[in-house]
Amino acid sequence: MSIEFNALLDVLTGKVDAECFSKVRSLLVDDGVRLVDGAPTQEKVKDLLPTLRARKENSSRTGKKIFGLSGLIETLTRLSGQDVVLGYGFISPRAAGNIYVANDGRQGLGAVVVDR
Repeated sequence: MSIEFNALLDVLTGKVDAECFSKVRSLLVDDGVRLVDGAPTQEKVKDLLPTLRARKENSSRTGKKIFGLSGLIETLTRLSGQDVVLGYGFISPRAAGNIYVANDGRQGLGAVVVDR
């Protein structure tokens, strides 16, 4: 696990439930994990929330569990629609996920992980 991965885990401590944190940690320590696109995405909350809500609806319909999704939606709903969120996408042979932090990179907002 790289220092960057450790820093992302640190900002998530206490921000996501134990099950989601365990999934994120497992994803980040996987030998095959890689950062998607090499840099974080930047999205306004008002643009990100509809996508996350659609994912939640689709996962409910298909029965696919997305760890951390409900908590992330709840957290983002409390923010201003104009706030910018950084999203770090990760993928490994066993799982895929995103870690979301505030634009300053210091405050963890949540994470979502899907087993593959």
